[in-house]
Amino acid sequence: MKIIVGDNFGDVEKYKLYRNVYEILHPTISKKNISNYKVVFDEKLLPVLVFYPEKISNVESIIIYVPGDGKVNGCFGKYSSICKRIAKETKSIVITVDYFNGTVKYPTVVNKISKLIKYLYDELNNNGYGNEKITILSDSLGSKITSSVVTKLISKGISVNKLILLYPVVKDSYDNCSWNESLMSINFNLDKRVDSYLKKYLSKVEVNCNLDEMVYYKDFPKTLVVTGDMDIFKEDGENLGEIVLKNIPGSLYENIKFASHGFLGSNDEEVNRNVYLCINKFIYDNK
Repeated sequence: MKIIVGDNFGDVEKYKLYRNVYEILHPTISKKNISNYKVVFDEKLLPVLVFYPEKISNVESIIIYVPGDGKVNGCFGKYSSICKRIAKETKSIVITVDYFNGTVKYPTVVNKISKLIKYLYDELNNNGYGNEKITILSDSLGSKITSSVVTKLISKGISVNKLILLYPVVKDSYDNCSWNESLMSINFNLDKRVDSYLKKYLSKVEVNCNLDEMVYYKDFPKTLVVTGDMDIFKEDGENLGEIVLKNIPGSLYENIKFASHGFLGSNDEEVNRNVYLCINKFIYDNK
């Protein structure tokens, strides 16, 4: 099938993608109150879910969210409610990338996600959303994948403006780590589940993908790192926060008291309020 002359696109898939991105930004009346629906861009790419704030007129922020694995961070089955809340609290359109496939390993998953996000950036730009209005957000183990995606995007000439990493998992392995026993009782053997996830998703040929080393990549975006005071991975996230504060202008680090790993799924209103205060400050006040 040929594209009609004047459409200005190279192939059918590109045309379909453009149409879908336009519809994300200008949903029909029937979809305004449906905060999540699947948009498949191309069989070779990943599907996404889209979530809307309460008011979609004059939205000034787009968040592309790459989630951590639900089985690890305690939010399995809750990403829909989490993303609805992110959209509501940040007044942003949230585009969530789905990569849950145990057969796809790092770095293949990085290549797939970076290809999709590059398309999103290109078409959002075409629709009037400059890179300064786009934030990439990730949590837990997704932070490792997302930071690799960001370095790949930069290498492809995409200027990523803002990155948010919530309770990030930084290292390649947590075997034989010594943890605070009181925090372990809260986090329910989280280290073992994280290590299991890492072994499942990290390719044996991938030598190093430590998050705290990726941030030294040239032109790495200004970054918000948020840790939970009761997370066993707090120390790693805190060290990462210190690195971005020191090396990347415009970056921020915040630690949320009484928050454990997976606090995006928390029912604690004080935790949620403090988390979104940090996120909104970073998105809207950090020009």
